[in-house]
Amino acid sequence: TEKWDGRNRIDRMLQVYLGAEDIPLVSKIAQMWLVGAVAKVYDPYVKFDYVLDLVGGQGVGKTSLLQKLGGEWYTDAVTDFSNKDNYDIMLKSLI
Repeated sequence: TEKWDGRNRIDRMLQVYLGAEDIPLVSKIAQMWLVGAVAKVYDPYVKFDYVLDLVGGQGVGKTSLLQKLGGEWYTDAVTDFSNKDNYDIMLKSLI
Protein backbone atom coordinates (compact mmCIF):
# COMPACT_ATOMS: atom_id res chain seq x y z
CA THR A 1 0.00 0.00 0.00
CA GLU A 2 1.04 3.53 -0.64
CA LYS A 3 1.10 6.25 1.98
CA TRP A 4 -1.49 8.98 1.35
CA ASP A 5 0.14 12.22 0.23
CA GLY A 6 -2.57 14.40 1.78
CA ARG A 7 -4.04 15.59 -1.53
CA ASN A 8 -7.83 15.63 -1.81
CA ARG A 9 -8.80 13.74 -4.94
CA ILE A 10 -12.40 12.92 -4.11
CA ASP A 11 -13.81 16.36 -4.94
CA ARG A 12 -12.75 16.18 -8.59
CA MET A 13 -12.84 12.43 -9.17
CA LEU A 14 -15.77 12.47 -11.60
CA GLN A 15 -14.45 15.52 -13.44
CA VAL A 16 -10.91 14.15 -13.85
CA TYR A 17 -11.68 10.52 -14.67
CA LEU A 18 -14.99 10.84 -16.52
CA GLY A 19 -15.04 14.39 -17.83
CA ALA A 20 -18.05 15.36 -15.72
CA GLU A 21 -19.07 19.01 -15.54
CA ASP A 22 -16.80 20.93 -13.15
CA ILE A 23 -19.43 22.31 -10.78
CA PRO A 24 -19.80 22.05 -6.98
CA LEU A 25 -22.82 19.72 -7.27
CA VAL A 26 -20.79 17.06 -9.08
CA SER A 27 -18.07 17.28 -6.42
CA LYS A 28 -20.64 16.91 -3.64
CA ILE A 29 -22.21 13.88 -5.36
CA ALA A 30 -18.81 12.16 -5.56
CA GLN A 31 -18.16 12.90 -1.88
CA MET A 32 -21.56 11.62 -0.76
CA TRP A 33 -21.35 8.45 -2.80
CA LEU A 34 -17.83 7.53 -1.72
CA VAL A 35 -18.50 8.26 1.96
CA GLY A 36 -21.64 6.12 1.71
CA ALA A 37 -19.69 3.28 0.08
CA VAL A 38 -17.04 3.34 2.81
CA ALA A 39 -19.72 3.46 5.50
CA LYS A 40 -21.27 0.30 3.99
CA VAL A 41 -17.92 -1.48 4.29
CA TYR A 42 -17.82 -0.84 8.02
CA ASP A 43 -21.54 -1.35 8.64
CA PRO A 44 -23.50 -3.22 5.94
CA TYR A 45 -26.77 -2.12 7.57
CA VAL A 46 -26.06 1.61 7.41
CA LYS A 47 -28.85 3.50 5.64
CA PHE A 48 -27.66 4.99 2.38
CA ASP A 49 -30.44 5.50 -0.16
CA TYR A 50 -28.45 7.01 -3.01
CA VAL A 51 -27.15 5.57 -6.23
CA LEU A 52 -24.43 6.94 -8.48
CA ASP A 53 -25.89 7.10 -11.99
CA LEU A 54 -23.06 7.42 -14.49
CA VAL A 55 -24.27 8.52 -17.90
CA GLY A 56 -21.89 8.84 -20.81
CA GLY A 57 -20.73 7.40 -24.08
CA GLN A 58 -19.07 4.07 -24.57
CA GLY A 59 -15.38 4.08 -23.74
CA VAL A 60 -15.28 7.12 -21.44
CA GLY A 61 -14.25 4.96 -18.47
CA LYS A 62 -17.41 4.48 -16.39
CA THR A 63 -16.96 0.75 -15.88
CA SER A 64 -13.18 0.98 -15.51
CA LEU A 65 -13.51 3.59 -12.76
CA LEU A 66 -15.98 1.44 -10.81
CA GLN A 67 -13.83 -1.68 -11.25
CA LYS A 68 -10.79 0.15 -9.89
CA LEU A 69 -12.71 1.61 -6.96
CA GLY A 70 -14.46 -1.64 -6.08
CA GLY A 71 -11.61 -4.06 -6.62
CA GLU A 72 -12.63 -7.49 -5.41
CA TRP A 73 -15.98 -6.07 -4.24
CA TYR A 74 -17.03 -4.99 -7.75
CA THR A 75 -19.41 -7.05 -9.86
CA ASP A 76 -21.24 -6.67 -13.11
CA ALA A 77 -22.64 -10.21 -12.91
CA VAL A 78 -26.16 -9.22 -11.80
CA THR A 79 -28.37 -9.23 -14.86
CA ASP A 80 -31.81 -9.35 -13.26
CA PHE A 81 -33.49 -9.30 -9.88
CA SER A 82 -35.70 -12.36 -10.37
CA ASN A 83 -32.84 -14.84 -9.90
CA LYS A 84 -32.25 -15.71 -6.23
CA ASP A 85 -28.53 -16.30 -6.84
CA ASN A 86 -28.14 -12.66 -7.88
CA TYR A 87 -29.07 -11.56 -4.36
CA ASP A 88 -26.11 -13.52 -2.99
CA ILE A 89 -23.83 -11.82 -5.52
CA MET A 90 -25.16 -8.40 -4.51
CA LEU A 91 -24.67 -9.13 -0.80
CA LYS A 92 -21.00 -9.90 -1.43
CA SER A 93 -20.43 -6.84 -3.60
CA LEU A 94 -20.02 -3.17 -2.80
CA ILE A 95 -20.12 -1.82 -6.32
